[in-house]
Amino acid sequence: MSEELHYFNEDAQEQLQMMESALLDAMDKGVNDEYIGTIFRAMHTIKGVAGMFSFEKIISFTHIAENLMDAVRNSKIVLDEELLMLLLRCKDHVASLVESAVTSTSLGVQSRMKIQNSKNLSTPILAHLRKREKTQRQHKRSKSK
Repeated sequence: MSEELHYFNEDAQEQLQMMESALLDAMDKGVNDEYIGTIFRAMHTIKGVAGMFSFEKIISFTHIAENLMDAVRNSKIVLDEELLMLLLRCKDHVASLVESAVTSTSLGVQSRMKIQNSKNLSTPILAHLRKREKTQRQHKRSKSK
């Protein structure tokens, strides 16, 4: 493993650990802005650093999770237990993508199962984001009447 990949892996593992701690604390103690910010920043940081290596599968998946957390951060979606569990699964999936990236130096060799898992996890995230957009449109229509 190159020195650069070593640092990418080290940073990603640190971000994933902070994300997991924030998710577990939010489940145990209740959601607060600090936990929300930590989760958002972890996804954002991993996405940014993965971009330096052109790890497209990591970039595209973390971008979707980051969008969800941005909506939570801006009080457009409530971070409930269902979303916390989904985000824990996302964290595990990102860890798997990172492992593939650093061990094979190319996510092009990653298994179909990991690609399918990205799709399976993206679907409920996108559903939450679409639901929020639909609610916002309905709210705007009712205000204009």
